[in-house]
Amino acid sequence: MKTFFAVTLSFLAALILAIIPLPTWAIWFRPDWVLLALIYWSLMLPERVGVNVAFCLGLLMDVLTGTLLGEHALAYVAVAYFTVRFCPLIRLFPIWQQALLIFIFTFLVQAFKFWIWGLSGTGAISVGWIYWLPGIISAILWPVIYTLLKGYQGRYRIYE
Repeated sequence: MKTFFAVTLSFLAALILAIIPLPTWAIWFRPDWVLLALIYWSLMLPERVGVNVAFCLGLLMDVLTGTLLGEHALAYVAVAYFTVRFCPLIRLFPIWQQALLIFIFTFLVQAFKFWIWGLSGTGAISVGWIYWLPGIISAILWPVIYTLLKGYQGRYRIYE
């Protein structure tokens, strides 16, 4: 029960960070906090945090951000599936290789959202390189997020 509350609290913090209003110029510098937390907990607790949690978090993100229902959910489910599926291998990677994998995951989420926007006609069709900036920021912040959540996990003795 302690694990459930501690993990839920970290997801709640990620959701709050994801919806905090930012100035227009800073919006593109916001990493995908929820995705980073989801990847971390999927790596550390693969039998507890997986596709089901990813789907619920994705739907919650869709509701909180006002995007098309299922947009984040489907992207998060795909990332959680691959994270849980290859968890033993990913855990062996050094932190810089994990950061590269985080970049790939966030790039795929951004590409999926861009594709959905194009299909539904709800987003801008022509975006520049700045659209991909959250993936780069997420990858750069991964070592920090990993270290913070690892300390949080150790402090509250959250283990498999």
